[in-house]
Amino acid sequence: MDDALTKTFTFKGFKRAVAFVNSVAEAANAANHHPDIHLEGYKNVRIVLRTHVAHGITDADVELARTIDALEARGQPLA
Repeated sequence: MDDALTKTFTFKGFKRAVAFVNSVAEAANAANHHPDIHLEGYKNVRIVLRTHVAHGITDADVELARTIDALEARGQPLA
């Protein structure tokens, strides 16, 4: 999908993957910008960011992507 930012994160197990999903959900709510979140193969989380109204990528997508990368880098929830 060329009109979206997509990244897959891989964790050691299901619990950590779900914890990451929950952290992303909190960050997305705080940003009032909601990505598509896919939990795949029990330990892989694929995030797809695009602004549907704009039919593509906006600054809000880029900013949330940075926040999500920071969450993963810290290995812990934002809140």
